Amino acid sequence: VGQLPLSNKVFKINHRSGFTGLTKDETYYYAASYSSIYQIKKKDFSLKKIISNQLMSDLHGICIYKKKLFHVLTGLDTVVITNLDGRIIDFFSVTRKLKILRDQSILRYDWRFINKNHKGASGFYHINFISIKDNEIWLTCRNLNSFIVVNLKKNSVELRTMNLITTSLIHD
Repeated sequence: VGQLPLSNKVFKINHRSGFTGLTKDETYYYAASYSSIYQIKKKDFSLKKIISNQLMSDLHGICIYKKKLFHVLTGLDTVVITNLDGRIIDFFSVTRKLKILRDQSILRYDWRFINKNHKGASGFYHINFISIKDNEIWLTCRNLNSFIVVNLKKNSVELRTMNLITTSLIHD
């Protein structure tokens, strides 16, 4: 379910196979793959549906909150919010100046078909993990060894460092 490709492109087998993120609600597990999210019944581990849209690429951490799926388009440092059928409800990027930016131009591309040109970090922050606590979206920032905390109600972004003595790589 979700969105078909923007053009007549065919999904090819991606060299990045397996699940890269996992979350759950009362009834289902949600497992992220490179360009989709699998909704799996807890009761019998059967596949209910595969959710995909044009802003799903190189998925890592995913989160479900108030019946919405949250994931990150890592290469663009963009948080994407969808319904449980993959319809994009909202998205925003975190700029280098720690501002929220809703740039509609990213919707011109089907990011599922744009692969990383290299192995390793992409984007300025390389956001991987996503979690929501008390209406704040917590993101891990691999490149700056910190957390990014977004409050959409206040339209604010804050960088919170976690280790100033030694460097450590934050990844899922």
